[in-house]
Amino acid sequence: MNRVQFLNEAINIVESRMYGDPKDCLQAIADLWSAYTGKEFTIEDVGVMMMLLKIAQIKFNSSEDSWLDIAGYSAITYEASNPSR
Repeated sequence: MNRVQFLNEAINIVESRMYGDPKDCLQAIADLWSAYTGKEFTIEDVGVMMMLLKIAQIKFNSSEDSWLDIAGYSAITYEASNPSR
């Protein structure tokens, strides 16, 4: 698969897997992580940390799925962080 096909696949995944508004979903995770740890997490923190989780998985097993998930987390985090765009 080339990069355009890859990005199109990431788009399909993002469109089919979201469970509501990306900002609301990421904020809910940030709120839970903040309550659990006692440290403040932002939407951007959640997106970056989810991408880091996927990067760690790639280190041990480089799968297409993890690469696609990184693209998806990047896109939804960008959208949630920049709602006016």
